[in-house]
Amino acid sequence: LFDRIATLDHYSEKQAAHAFVQMNEAIGHCHEHGIVHRDLKPSNVLLDGGLRAKVSDMGLARILDEDALVSLTPETGSYLYMAPEVVCHCAYAAQADVWSWACLASEVLTLQRPYARRLLTPIQVAVNVAKGKIKPDIPPETPPKLAAIMLACFRSERTSRPTFSEISAVMNSVMAEQPLREKKARSQKWGQCF
Repeated sequence: LFDRIATLDHYSEKQAAHAFVQMNEAIGHCHEHGIVHRDLKPSNVLLDGGLRAKVSDMGLARILDEDALVSLTPETGSYLYMAPEVVCHCAYAAQADVWSWACLASEVLTLQRPYARRLLTPIQVAVNVAKGKIKPDIPPETPPKLAAIMLACFRSERTSRPTFSEISAVMNSVMAEQPLREKKARSQKWGQCF
């Protein structure tokens, strides 16, 4: 996904929306089977020739069992996509993937890395996310239902974040209601900030 979006001067919102629904189904399936990915980011979402999304790099994934909330406390993943509870070394679970998904969605919608406009290093981003001072941007032209679910994904209290099945339902609703257009890429490429 990262390479696909980074190298195009435009992309179809419909293609992106379908890729997100497929990604949501994959991560939702993992969560239903007690697995948390822990490093969801664009470079870990692969697109095949038909632009079907495949979630990859399960190297940091863990099975959630009764001891998971005790054992899943170390900082794991990529700073730009980490949920506050992960940055703070607090107990976390599948909802950390929900935060990461919303960071990834922000990146696809803005065509910039999360927090790129703030000119912060990844560690500065992590510290500010942990303090609740910043969240990734959601463009004003984002369909209201999608913007609302993304804001819900960025809730500080992890247990109040939506599940991937709830996110997928909203994505499907938005795709059914909204005309999806070609989106022009911004001139800034991802690699310029980090």
